[in-house]
Amino acid sequence: MNDRGAAGAGLVAAVALAVMAGFAGPVARAAPADDEREIAAYRPQGRPVQGTSTARDAPPLAPVGSYVDSIGAGETRHYRVELDADSTAYVSVVAVPPPGSPVTAFRDGVELSLRDSGGHLCDRSRPTAEAVGAVYPLAGYAVRIKRPGAADGCGRAGAYDFTVARDAGPGRTPGRSGTSGTSGAAGTGGADGSDGAARWPLELRFAQEPAVRGGPTAPPSPSGGRPAEPPPTPDAAGEQLGERVGGSDFRQAGALRPGVWTTRVAPGETRYFRVRLDWGQRLSASAALPAAGDPDGAAPDATSPGGGAAHRRPLGDAFGVTLYNPMRGPVRRSGFAPYAGDRAEDALEPTAPVAYGNRFARARPEVAAVSCAGEYYLAVTLHPDMARYFGRTVPVTLRIGVTGARQAGPEYVRDGSGDGFGLRRPATGAEDAGAADGPDGPLRAVAYAAFGTGTALLLGLAAWTVTARRRSGRPGG
Repeated sequence: MNDRGAAGAGLVAAVALAVMAGFAGPVARAAPADDEREIAAYRPQGRPVQGTSTARDAPPLAPVGSYVDSIGAGETRHYRVELDADSTAYVSVVAVPPPGSPVTAFRDGVELSLRDSGGHLCDRSRPTAEAVGAVYPLAGYAVRIKRPGAADGCGRAGAYDFTVARDAGPGRTPGRSGTSGTSGAAGTGGADGSDGAARWPLELRFAQEPAVRGGPTAPPSPSGGRPAEPPPTPDAAGEQLGERVGGSDFRQAGALRPGVWTTRVAPGETRYFRVRLDWGQRLSASAALPAAGDPDGAAPDATSPGGGAAHRRPLGDAFGVTLYNPMRGPVRRSGFAPYAGDRAEDALEPTAPVAYGNRFARARPEVAAVSCAGEYYLAVTLHPDMARYFGRTVPVTLRIGVTGARQAGPEYVRDGSGDGFGLRRPATGAEDAGAADGPDGPLRAVAYAAFGTGTALLLGLAAWTVTARRRSGRPGG
């Protein structure tokens, strides 16, 4: 019995230790070394859909999850959405030019439009590249808003036509960039050697904000919802909150709360972060790069690519910061800032306070974009040539400020927080804990559960061992 007890105890102990070790990785994982780090690319996710060249046979988009398609230069893709008569509807697109593709600043982009069944234009936007030599995802949306006193057909229930159009550009043939009508469902697309332009993967999302039945919904004041004195950008003396890894897309955005954070971004990358904003709150943010000779931002040596004197040449569109609202529409763009080897900072102008009525400020798109409480996204993009100064990754300091007291918001007819409209109320003390979750948040939860399981196994092992020893000491044992 003693031999069997010892063997059994060893087996249970081995199982318990294996369970605990197998799940410890996500919690105690070390940051990858620069030479092991892969460039993060935005990879559209969702169900495959194939947009059509005309509205007549356009495929439907449902307000559940995301869709993926692709678009070539000079093409227009049509999709159909069914709207009720009360909800505010958003159809968003993230267009992803492949790395290294020929993109011209302030010209190349996509035009998004939403029309009612009679062809009346309800909304239009045009996400466009704004950096010379840098390729990054372009995001935006078209929206149907129930405007007070509006007499056009955009307030009616029925089928609406949503289109994504991409310019052909000088010297390009419309509809010739890849195989027209091929969706590229996996989000990869193909390239057409005839004009050198690659197809752009698309990620589409249709969401309907619930109708309201009460609460503050009035249009903003004549000042556009702005207090007389804007809050300052957080200064360098703010609370140091540690390092945060940014996500490669909106879904994986690293959570931030007010304070000072550090991160690393590879040249040519765009990294995403998220900040919770409630009704009445406003956001200020900045991104700073160190001098190239700082200990945490050492320039490459003369033997590395771009090393030597080359890293001292000024780079015009070196890095940029963009703020997006919960529906992935741009709120603020800082414009791309230059870098010449000295410390540099790029700051966003503070937003207007979040208010439902901001959406009616048609002449102020930066105010209209902050009309819903929820997760706001900060995208940080670095030019590929920043490798001249820093090598494989660049240290970035993010300063986040959230000011303004939480206020009562509109009373929705249903909970819309699952679709990005409003915030779920965490338990007391849980909000800051949630802000600490990054892309590994779900893995961390699994790890905690695994530790619990391992602990239970070890306790069971101890009890089993005691029982076995008692039995072995009995007469005839």
